[in-house]
Amino acid sequence: MPGEYRWIPNWIGRPGCIADAARFVPTEANRLPAATDAWERYVHAAEPDKLVKLVILQAEFEALHPCLAVSRDAGWTSLCQFFLEAVRQQAEEELARAQAIIGYGAQRARVVERTRCPYILALDRAFEWPVFRSTDFVARTGIPSFAARRILGGVAGSRRLQAPPTSARAPVGGPDVSGTARHCPVSGRSLS
Repeated sequence: MPGEYRWIPNWIGRPGCIADAARFVPTEANRLPAATDAWERYVHAAEPDKLVKLVILQAEFEALHPCLAVSRDAGWTSLCQFFLEAVRQQAEEELARAQAIIGYGAQRARVVERTRCPYILALDRAFEWPVFRSTDFVARTGIPSFAARRILGGVAGSRRLQAPPTSARAPVGGPDVSGTARHCPVSGRSLS
């Protein structure tokens, strides 16, 4: 019966062909329970790109081919509609993200213009150069050293800064981050 969970081998090919002549032979019936369990765990797993996840799920489901028989035209229209809806929803999410980034840029520009706030400039430089010494920070931001120390001290005190792994190396000409101490590379405070 179409849609019934299979317990015997099946394959995809021309009508009446044997398994050796099939275009595709899916997972063996005795391995289906474990394979479909793994597939279902992936259904519930968190993935950053939902559309890619959906495509992988569809391909894996086709590879499992867990049903005895499927009508050739059953479900393809609704499957296409489902994928198109997923594309639409993901596009809307990405558009909202892009608009938020653009909005942040406009808001940031207004705040900097009105306040000359060194914190926003500090944040911009921290994203551009995430591993640095305090002297490099002062040179790159143009913020006076007393203000830069206050900013960096506050950030280090909130544990927003962390020592890089001992294997981390700065780009050529960048700050030295070698060593095994667990200290903030900016303030020198212990991170233990």
